Amino acid sequence: MFLRRSILQYDDRGNSWAVIDEPTFTTMPQGEEDKLELSALEARVDDLIKTVDSLATENEALKVQQSQLTAERATLIEKTELARSRVEAMIARLKSMETR
Repeated sequence: MFLRRSILQYDDRGNSWAVIDEPTFTTMPQGEEDKLELSALEARVDDLIKTVDSLATENEALKVQQSQLTAERATLIEKTELARSRVEAMIARLKSMETR
């Protein structure tokens, strides 16, 4: 039976790291090899489930934050418009005082 063993190897010419798959000979029975592969697959699926759960939680938090920021933006726009109208009214009063 052949298993694949991944090793990390540094390439001096390219100044980079590369993953190299090396076949290795084993006398492990097929059933044991299948159990190992199944265990590795289960661990990978568990990791993916944790990642999905984490991303879902983060996504919900970001949606709440976006909603809050949108509401805050609307409030700030409203305040800006109110301030603009007050300033324009003051300018109009000042201009009318000048013409008297």
